[in-house]
This record gives sequence, C-alpha cells and structure tokens, in this order.
Amino acid sequence: MIQISEKKKFGFVRFAYWLGAILDAIWGVVPLFYMLFSKEKIFADMGFPSPISDFGYFTLVGVSGLMLGWTFLLIWADRKPIARRDTLLLTVGVMLIMIVLQFIGFINSNPYISLGSFLSNSTIVIYGFAYYFANDVARGGI
Repeated sequence: MIQISEKKKFGFVRFAYWLGAILDAIWGVVPLFYMLFSKEKIFADMGFPSPISDFGYFTLVGVSGLMLGWTFLLIWADRKPIARRDTLLLTVGVMLIMIVLQFIGFINSNPYISLGSFLSNSTIVIYGFAYYFANDVARGGI
C-alpha cells in the first residue's frame, strides 16, 4: 500500500478547493458574457441558441449566481480546509446530482448533452479523494 504523508494529503485537499473555486468561477463568468453579449454574432456562429427569453435569462442568472456562490464557498472552506472538509462532501453530492441529470438528458437524446458534459464532472473523483484525505488528516490531529 502506498503511504502518503500528511503534508501531501493536506496539500491535495487545498488543491481540490482551489481547483473547484477556479473552475466554478469560470463557469460563473461564462454565462454572464453569454447573457450580456448574446446578440453578438460570435455566439450564433458557434451554434449557440439565443438565450434571450424570460426563461433563458433567468437560467443564465441562476447558473452564474450559483457557480460564483460556490466559488466563494470553496474559498471560504480553504481558509480552514480540514475543519470545513464537509464542504467537499457537499460538492460531491451536488456533482452526483448533476451527473444523474446529465445522464437522464443523454438517455432522452437532449442535443446539448455530450461526452464533454460528463467529462466536465470528472473532478468528482478529485473531491472524493480530497474528502478522504481530509478525514485522514483530521484523525491524525493536524
């Protein structure tokens, strides 16, 4: 069995928080650009539908708010990474829900669900290991 030092486990936990914060920040900002500049030809050229409808606008605002909020949650949790390790488990739970919903969309032939959609959630493995390592570190007394 491979032995991993407490310091490396602690570092991996912090890496997971920051990876999530950076990715969530990106996913929070991209819909804002799409929402603010949706009438620009560049989005239509890339094949994206216009989101400017009541529901489309509401969805973009919600996605941006949720992702940017999760960014701040992960940064907050990184300030005390072991004490707030349950944030990682919460992140895994949310990602599991997203994966299940994407799988349902894939089965129902949703044209916007692709392999890339599933791969974007592959970081769930990192958060799972980080939670496991954080529990190990907590038992070790760091």
